[in-house]
Amino acid sequence: MNCNQTEQVSLLIDGELPPLERTRVKEHLVECADCHAAQESFLFLRSQINNYTGNVDAPAVAAALAKILPQRDVYAAPVASRN
Repeated sequence: MNCNQTEQVSLLIDGELPPLERTRVKEHLVECADCHAAQESFLFLRSQINNYTGNVDAPAVAAALAKILPQRDVYAAPVASRN
């Protein structure tokens, strides 16, 4: 990529540019193939993140944590803070 405007493209996508700058970046996107490709990549990444559905195996996570975390007595009184 030869253009240094990709950060501005990212800000445009995130809605973080003031109106005048937003217009300037949109005009730049029409002329710059590198920035247009970056915009498409940013939008694709955003859609992938928004559509991600993680499958967490809660019992497996709890078992793994139980192996590495010290056991606590659930009936013990909490330790008072020293503030």
